Amino acid sequence: MAAVSGRWLSVLRDRGYEPGEVLGSGMEGTVIALGGGRVAKIWGARAPSELRDLQRFYRAVRESQAR
Repeated sequence: MAAVSGRWLSVLRDRGYEPGEVLGSGMEGTVIALGGGRVAKIWGARAPSELRDLQRFYRAVRESQAR
């Protein structure tokens, strides 16, 4: 499994999360447990336009689940 850089661990802690174990890693990035049923995906490299598309997609998924 891939290690998560100290920089990203600090970013997550600064936002109130306590990073746990690495759940998986692959070509796009690494997924780590945050507790409480939450996970974080730390992307390897993405263009801003790709991230905006993903944000829209995940927002639509959350909204459809809330209905």
